[in-house]
Amino acid sequence: PWRSCNPPEEGGSQYCTYLKLQSVAPESFAEIPWTRWLSDQPECNWAGISCDESGQVRSIDLNGQNLNGPFPEGLQYLPLLQAITMAWGSLSGTLPASFVELQHLVNIEMQYNDFTGPIPEEWWAARHMTRLNLASNKLSGTISPRIAEARDLRALYLQSNDIVGTMPTELGLATNLGFIYLNKNALTGPIPSEISRMRGLEKLYLQRNDLNGTI
Repeated sequence: PWRSCNPPEEGGSQYCTYLKLQSVAPESFAEIPWTRWLSDQPECNWAGISCDESGQVRSIDLNGQNLNGPFPEGLQYLPLLQAITMAWGSLSGTLPASFVELQHLVNIEMQYNDFTGPIPEEWWAARHMTRLNLASNKLSGTISPRIAEARDLRALYLQSNDIVGTMPTELGLATNLGFIYLNKNALTGPIPSEISRMRGLEKLYLQRNDLNGTI
């Protein structure tokens, strides 16, 4: 079961108290009266969902709800979705390539889960994405040269995974990136000099990899 507001059992109440994650250390939650997922109420009334005035789902916040299993299918049918936050759970399996269909997606936060496999190539075509946080999963594969297509990306958090290979020179073309966390992976080779083109870069974390060469 979820931490709170999981789908109702047969004959159970459709109402619940949602435990909204407030802080991780120390762990604390705010109690919010809400409606269970998959209840008879419209989805805009479900816990953790925010909609606009026209009833379109704009954000889903299920942080810290102990979600498990593969990533839920069907989110690509929410055309105006802007933010997905499902961190601090046990979601597993591979990441869905279908996210590229979400043309308005700005923020993805799914850190501290158990996702495996590579980051789908298609994700880098989500040109409005500004924040991607996949830290502390079990992701593998390499950092795609297609990262240069993510022109609006401002923050990239991939630390504490199993990402291998070299840092692509195309990283220097993602000029809006201000925060890059790639520490605690298995990256090899030199740090590309093209990073010097990133005038907005504020933080770059690369420790605990197998990088070599000169800075």
